[in-house]
Amino acid sequence: MGGHSYKRDVAARDYVVYDPAGNLVCRGFSCPDTAARKADQLDYDARLVDRNCITCRDVFKSEGPHNRMCDPCRERAPSIDVIGHPVGLPTRTGRGA
Repeated sequence: MGGHSYKRDVAARDYVVYDPAGNLVCRGFSCPDTAARKADQLDYDARLVDRNCITCRDVFKSEGPHNRMCDPCRERAPSIDVIGHPVGLPTRTGRGA
């Protein structure tokens, strides 16, 4: 995966978080799980990239090449099922419909 990997460690009596270069970025966590969650969140945020939405062209934080539409456009777009048919829209059945 990418070159990111925030680390947590114990410094004095607190848990701390370091960036991949070894710089201290967060301190003062009393619980190792809280420090680990913060490290995971920083790792996730570091993987996000600015991308233009394919619908409105606004810039948004994308999770990767599979994520090409911003959230507002995604919410406005009709849902599509696995086969590519719109979901929740009336369908025609039989002849003459």
